[in-house]
Amino acid sequence: MRAESLLQQFEIDSIKNQKIKNCSGGEKQRTAIARALMSDCRVLLADEPTGALDSDSSKQIREILKQLNDNGITIILVTHDYEFSLDAKRIITLQDGHIVSDELNH
Repeated sequence: MRAESLLQQFEIDSIKNQKIKNCSGGEKQRTAIARALMSDCRVLLADEPTGALDSDSSKQIREILKQLNDNGITIILVTHDYEFSLDAKRIITLQDGHIVSDELNH
């Protein structure tokens, strides 16, 4: 039942029987997030979740992650996508493996 609920929440219920090679990048990312949430996690690690997506799919993933965070899930995110920083509560910037800034954003 939880799986069906997550499929509907992330608007991927229509692709549940498709082969992964037939899914779009956005569908694959939403599937990965839903799969991670199956264990009712409180922390979600996301490494470049929008790296290979078009701008519409990227926006959709950002909105999903923001909603999850608003619902109490901690999101630890690695990205080069500046748009994520607009909603982040804390931004840690790394350069050459070293922390160069650590800022509270809101």
